[in-house]
Parts: sequence; structure tokens; C-alpha cells
Amino acid sequence: MRTLRIAPFLLGVLFLFTYCQKDVLEPAAADALLELKDHHEGDPCVVVQKLWAGAGQNDITKGTEVGYVTAEIIGEEVHVTYTMLPGYTFTELHLWLGRDKYAVPKNAAPGQFPYKKTFDGEKEYTFIVPIPGGPGDFIYIAAHGVVQLMEKVDYVLPDYAKVNWEYYRGYPVADPPQFTDSYFHVDLSYAGILNGQYLGWCLDYRTLLKWDMNPYKAHVYSSYHLPASWDHLIKDNMPKINWILNYVYVGKWDLTLKEIQAVIWHLATGVSLETLKGYTHLGITDFDQVKAEKLLEKATTYGWNFVPKCGQYLGVVLFKEGQQMKIIPFPIPCKPGKQETMWAWGEYTFQKLGIAQKWGWVFRLNLAACLADD
Repeated sequence: MRTLRIAPFLLGVLFLFTYCQKDVLEPAAADALLELKDHHEGDPCVVVQKLWAGAGQNDITKGTEVGYVTAEIIGEEVHVTYTMLPGYTFTELHLWLGRDKYAVPKNAAPGQFPYKKTFDGEKEYTFIVPIPGGPGDFIYIAAHGVVQLMEKVDYVLPDYAKVNWEYYRGYPVADPPQFTDSYFHVDLSYAGILNGQYLGWCLDYRTLLKWDMNPYKAHVYSSYHLPASWDHLIKDNMPKINWILNYVYVGKWDLTLKEIQAVIWHLATGVSLETLKGYTHLGITDFDQVKAEKLLEKATTYGWNFVPKCGQYLGVVLFKEGQQMKIIPFPIPCKPGKQETMWAWGEYTFQKLGIAQKWGWVFRLNLAACLADD
């Protein structure tokens, strides 16, 4: 069993940038399930399961992954946390725990579950409940909720934007840096839906900063629809760069802006990380190459076919001839859609347990193994 502990990286997952889009850029936490599972691998006191909506007949290929549930034994309690992916919120939660998986209330009626709460659209909540009594090595859990689905709002990017930018080392070049959360701070105006402040990154290291070109008028492009004539950029790597914009930020995996910027340059242009080490004028030569290579590996593994959806971030490219090309994370606008039932996936379906004919699952925590691990 465990005493209460705080995982610092989880706080980083939940709270991202303080300077960004519009007011405050929402955390890019959609990748937190992967990170949690990696972090807790081999820990018998923690189980992480995906939340699925609309998975009729327990067929997740028909459903939508909307979040995840983390169940952890801490002391004499079980902490069960619901966390939603970007673009989703919950309006109701219902939770059952027991030592007998067949003791789930009849018909798995969520209204009969002992722990419940209603919300006005929340993204995370934790139930803290005592370890249920009874014989057996396992704690069985049925985690239900009602998810508010979101729908994409039609929008059109402007053709141009007025770009006002700041370099992280300031001008003249300053030490210590002026800020450490991105390579650029970018303020857009005369840009319609894009108006606002953003964290920015450079796409092409081969064009030098033009200090006297600020502000300037830039062409605006979706990173997924770049001009065909731009053969100096590797367009096939734009999904990986968008994955980074969504799932990576300064502080995650102990990354600094320098590792993130180096990987973006590598993906966008093909320049090697070793080569970037020798370009002192870029201001990142002391980046940690091992950390950069690990980030590149993750972006290649998980981002090769990434396409942002409602509630996530689209990489928007700002281009003017003779000025460093910038990319910013634009949050794809959404509107509330329909509400659906969601259940946390588990080893047992209600149908196989003979509890109900509807879809849904029960998962388990290994109490005996957790006690032995104390």
C-alpha cells in the first residue's frame, strides 16, 4: 500500500502554458494516457483504463475514445480519477467498487452506484473512497459517465496576418533568456479568427532572423496544406510536428525549448541534430542531444499519421520572404454536440458476467499484489 504522493510530471500534463493562444492555451493532455501507463508500468497499485463512448456491443471500433480512468490504492483508500481528452467534458459520473465482480447492481444501473456526482462540463474529477471490504485478492471497478461530445466549427484561416514577434533571447541577444517556454512569442492581429498571442517555433533554420522586420505582414497556411512549390520543407513530417505542438511542451520529459526546436528543425528540413550543434547563431547549440533523440523517436512513433481534431491544435505557418518561417498552435474551434454514455474498459463485460445485456465493462485492481509490494 502507498502513502499519498504527488507525481510532478502529472501537474505538467494538466497545466501547460501561461503565455499562449487567446487567453491561456489549454493543456495538450491527450497523450497523458500513454505517459501514465509508461510511468506506472509494473506498479500493482495502479491501473489506467481508457474511457469509451458509444461502444455498442462492447465493440470499441464503433466507439470513441474520450478519456481515461486512473485507479490507485493509496493507504486505506482507492483514488479513482476520470480525465477527459481535449474536446470532451463530462456532465455525470457514477462509480461502483467491490470485492465481488458479480455484485455490480442489477442491470448495471448507474443510478444505483454508490458514488455519483453531476457537473456543468468538467474535464477531471477524483473519487476518494475506502477500500471495499470482503474476501478476495482483487478490487473490481465499474466506472461510468456521461460525456459531452464536441463538434468541429467550420472556420476559414485568413490569407494574411500582421505578425509581431519576440525572440526568446531578446534583442540585442540577452543572457539569461527573456523567456523559456518557446523559441518565439507571437502576437497576431488583422487576422480574424487567429487574432491573439501564441507560443511560436521556427520551421526553417536556413533563413536568419531579421530584427528590422517586425512587425510584418505574413502569408498564412495550414501546415497540412502548404504550397506545392515548397520543396525545401519535408511536408510528410508535418503530422509529426503537429503531434509535438499538441503533446509536447517545455518541462515535459525534462525538455527545454532547445530540444523541442532542434527536433522541429530536423523534421521540417532534414538537418541532422549533430549539424545543428555546430550552428552557434541559432542559440540552441547546448541542447541535450539524447533528450532530443528520444523526443524524435516518440514523434516518429506516435505522430507519423497524426491529424488534429476538434479541441486540439493545428500548426499554422506564417511566411514572409526573407524572414524566419514560424509555426504556431491554433486551437481548432468546437461547439457542444450530443451527450453519450461512457464506460471505462475492463477485463469483464456486463454481458459475460450475466449482470446486464447492455454494453460496458468491469476492471480490477490487484489488492493482494499491492499489499505485497508495500
